[in-house]
Amino acid sequence: MRPHYHIAIIGGGFAGCQLVRRLVEGADRPLSIALIDRGPFLATGAAYATARPEHLLNVRAGVMGAAPEQVDGFHRWLTSEAAAESLGQAGLITPPPASDFLPRRLYGDYLRQRWSETQYLAEAGGIRLDIIAQEAVSIAEAPEGLRVDFAQGESLLSNRLVLALGNHFAAAKPSSRVIHQPWQFDFERGSEGARGRGGEGETGVPSASSQPASKSEIRDPKSEIPVVILGTGLTAVDTLLSLERAGWRQPVVAISRRGLFPRPHAAPAPPWKLSLEAFGEAPRLSGVLRHLRREVRAAAAEGVAWQAVMDGLRPHTVALWRRLPTVDQRRLLRRYESLWNVHRHRMPAEVAARIKAMQASGQLRVLAASCDGITKTADGVRIALGGDTLYASLVFDCRGPGRALPSRPPLRSLLESGLALPHPSSVGVATDGAYQLSGAPAIFAMGNLLVGERLESTAVPELRQQAAELAELLLKSL
Repeated sequence: MRPHYHIAIIGGGFAGCQLVRRLVEGADRPLSIALIDRGPFLATGAAYATARPEHLLNVRAGVMGAAPEQVDGFHRWLTSEAAAESLGQAGLITPPPASDFLPRRLYGDYLRQRWSETQYLAEAGGIRLDIIAQEAVSIAEAPEGLRVDFAQGESLLSNRLVLALGNHFAAAKPSSRVIHQPWQFDFERGSEGARGRGGEGETGVPSASSQPASKSEIRDPKSEIPVVILGTGLTAVDTLLSLERAGWRQPVVAISRRGLFPRPHAAPAPPWKLSLEAFGEAPRLSGVLRHLRREVRAAAAEGVAWQAVMDGLRPHTVALWRRLPTVDQRRLLRRYESLWNVHRHRMPAEVAARIKAMQASGQLRVLAASCDGITKTADGVRIALGGDTLYASLVFDCRGPGRALPSRPPLRSLLESGLALPHPSSVGVATDGAYQLSGAPAIFAMGNLLVGERLESTAVPELRQQAAELAELLLKSL
């Protein structure tokens, strides 16, 4: 049995590590913290661990600070001496403007440095901070507190527990023709890297067995067998940019249910002013959509882009979401989520132009279809699309983790015991309206587990605010 901790946090990505930072900064008494994450993306998560220069932030650098009271913190770091080496490695001689969309590798360096600072602050403040690189498999109540059991057979006890699980993806399959974690793929060599983190879970469709695919087979410039990308979100965009940079010339087919890529950002502009009261105390989804369309038309009449209206909606999203009846929340997630995502989670205009150029050249084709299954063939992959069949030399699964509750053992154990309850919207877990699980007042959630409660709960602005609020709540509760 490991020591008894005041607070244990499962998940060491952006959310979990920023929560630790706030706890360390706010502690005014002895404190012990266990951060449970088996790696290898501690502090950054997979999104900001990329080293590929073509993978850009989809938010301008000037508002990507990790602390809510210093939203320009990332850009300030870029202008400091501490960032000189990172800038040089990114090929930048001087710090770029705050309005730029920068390589995510720079943001990863910023987060890693903040984590190093956090560890220093903890040691200097006499705070015990243990990083436990193991897999948590179950959580249960015990007479002494909450018990977390690990796959290796060890356990720990804590007074409070936080679930900062992040996104969960299927295990990587080295040398497979179906790539479930595109950010780990070596696009120059044509193989899946071995440095990433595997995991449990399912992709939702039958997957091809591991089948070696040589560089010459999958990158033959004369081959007319396409590379297929499942999904057309931001991960798919990253994959297309990497294929382009690495010199792939094969046809590429991108498939998603609606066949929509993220919309481009407009030029910087102030958010359009929206009033929450204008939506009413008990709005319905149809009325909300009508009101937003009216606001978009009003903005356009004044020469303001629709993107400013979406930016103006963001401060009200959580409150508006909570006013919708459950039936409308489910309807939005079922019918309109992809439309919401492409307008809300946008890409830089320069990236959008590159995607359009790939389409105009004929290399990239986009299909609006649902993938019904994937099976291997002697020389590739067969994809079932309704009544049609598509053959591919290689498949990148960029559909993301989906909205179903993660199947990882620690959360599954909570659901089975009743300590965690599914949210009525069918996404995430139910809470007290803040962070405490409805079935267990000593267990807290943040990030994607709160999507059902908030809708917006996965981007940096929301996560940094959650870290600040939850740290204050936890310290007061001890």
